Amino acid sequence: MSIVDHQDAALDADVYLSMFHRSLGIHLTMRCPLRCAHCSVDSGPDRHETVDGPLLLRRLEEAGRTGHLKRLSLSGGEPFLMRPLLSGILEIAERYGIATVINTAAHWASTRERARNALKPFPPIAELAVSADEYHLDFVPLENVRHAAEAGLDMGLVTSLVIRAWEGEDDPFVHTLRTAVGEDVWNRAKLEIDIIKHVGRGEALPRRTPPVPVAPEHIPEGYCRSADQAVIDHDGTVFACCNTAGARSAPHLRLGHLSTDSLPGITAKADRNLLLQAIRVWGPAALGKMIRDAGLGHRLAPHYSDRSICKMCTDICSKPDLVTFLEEALNDPNRHAELSVARLLIYGEDQPASDDNAEDGFGRERPS
Repeated sequence: MSIVDHQDAALDADVYLSMFHRSLGIHLTMRCPLRCAHCSVDSGPDRHETVDGPLLLRRLEEAGRTGHLKRLSLSGGEPFLMRPLLSGILEIAERYGIATVINTAAHWASTRERARNALKPFPPIAELAVSADEYHLDFVPLENVRHAAEAGLDMGLVTSLVIRAWEGEDDPFVHTLRTAVGEDVWNRAKLEIDIIKHVGRGEALPRRTPPVPVAPEHIPEGYCRSADQAVIDHDGTVFACCNTAGARSAPHLRLGHLSTDSLPGITAKADRNLLLQAIRVWGPAALGKMIRDAGLGHRLAPHYSDRSICKMCTDICSKPDLVTFLEEALNDPNRHAELSVARLLIYGEDQPASDDNAEDGFGRERPS
């Protein structure tokens, strides 16, 4: 696949984020030269856990042959610390037409030339996603962000700036970064700006505004898009979403493990997982209402900080009695039918996977 093809693949691949298990996240390692105070996965130079490389490559090869997997998001820790494994993943991705996004803090981009040289040995990359925020500044100067972005653009890669700031796009850091990278990079890069969240090591950060505890009945309604993309953690555990910090404490959000499960097999089971599908189409607030209506509201946490549907979701999925209740309730024929209709209307999916197509590991999608 040429660089131009990979550019197109990267631009087109974002659509797979809202399709069930067409995009896969992978934490290659917990090692990182940075130890940022806001890190949602608690990575750092003192962490040495890394994914089992040969096992991961074997599982990706299996998934690649099905043609279902279309996008990989590679992160850590710092994925560029795992260069041989990264090359192996990119070779598989190139072979099967899978778009790859590599997330990096750009510690390796001390000059524009060094950044280009660091990227050249790899098979084609669809998108280089360069992280930037105020907490990186203790470890990586903004010049590195500019050099990495310039190198990516020089090489014809889709290049994104993944910016986290307390006030979102109005934060002073965003304006500082724009000045540092220059207007050419700023205008050519894909910008992904979001607020910093109190997750992982970030839980300990001082709050800019006092937290407002929210009762379960006041959690925002709406379905969860994060549950579309499974994530392989550094130890080989496959979680239902990118909130690995929360999912590690919620057994029902664990979909399987690379040592015992193929990725197509994990997807087949997840496709028939009624609770996971209900999170995708109705959201945690709706499940909380089902729990309260059944007189089990006392089993929910009394409140959730930050109006977070993630915290309500992990609370529910960490309590076996609530999971059992919801699974039984969702198996009711009427609710089951409602869930099927909701998946069809929201995502265009025929589901759950029938026994005759479960062997290939994937639920059916309606043609567009």
